[in-house]
Amino acid sequence: MSESWIKMRTSLATNPKVVSMAVDIGVHVSSVIGACFVLWSIADQHSINGRLPGYTPETLDAMCGLKGFCAAAQRESVKWIQVDDRCITLPRFGAHNGNSAKRRAAKAKSEAKNRNNRGHRVDNAVHVSDTKRPPRLDKREIRKTAAAEASNPVAGAGAVDLDEATIQARSAALAERPSWLPPGKRWITAAECDRLARLPLTAEQVEAAMREGRECRQLENPAGVVIKALRAAAGDAGGAA
Repeated sequence: MSESWIKMRTSLATNPKVVSMAVDIGVHVSSVIGACFVLWSIADQHSINGRLPGYTPETLDAMCGLKGFCAAAQRESVKWIQVDDRCITLPRFGAHNGNSAKRRAAKAKSEAKNRNNRGHRVDNAVHVSDTKRPPRLDKREIRKTAAAEASNPVAGAGAVDLDEATIQARSAALAERPSWLPPGKRWITAAECDRLARLPLTAEQVEAAMREGRECRQLENPAGVVIKALRAAAGDAGGAA
């Protein structure tokens, strides 16, 4: 019998929200990650829309084993939970929890596996003996690849294709206003986040760009510093910040 599961990103330990919560509560980030696991598991098991009637911050803190967790998760810079009328709500529940999110994750994993299998078939074809007739190339795949490279030269330079669900998730993550950004300063627009989400960026490159923006947060446009750093990391010279 298959076991229930939830999505948790491998970069969660360095997520600015997790780090800021750990600082607020005065614990190690691993304690915050453990509390998040309990929260998201409860929501996955007992909610279909992100609402948990009957749960209070005191109850959830006790179940997570971390006093102050709910207060930190409610902060404006985090917004992972909302509390009203003795009910706890996860505002972005559908992004990572529930059957719909799991289907998207399973689909993305399946597509990545298929791409990997296609890559192995190509590698094997390269090593075919000269005495054997080389395999015929799929013309539809050739046309599809050529069209993708023409529309996105950065992805055509060797980056892995991203499915739309992954792009939307990356765009939403980039759009979240970081806690270090001073009040009144603008953040990256939704249109720019969508563009950046389609670039071949690694988690390390995104974190490096965020650090650069944090160091320049007192400048007039720290968001522009982050955008410029992300484009440079992806080799994208198009557009001005």
